[in-house]
Amino acid sequence: VAVAGLTARKVRTLLIMLGPVLGVAAIVSAIGINESSKG
Repeated sequence: VAVAGLTARKVRTLLIMLGPVLGVAAIVSAIGINESSKG
């Protein structure tokens, strides 16, 4: 049942999983750009 539900909502599941990942990546890249701009 769980597997069938996941395949049925594959797009939503991907977005839910990618949300936090993209958020962390954005924060890390922002900090990196900020640090590199300081020299």
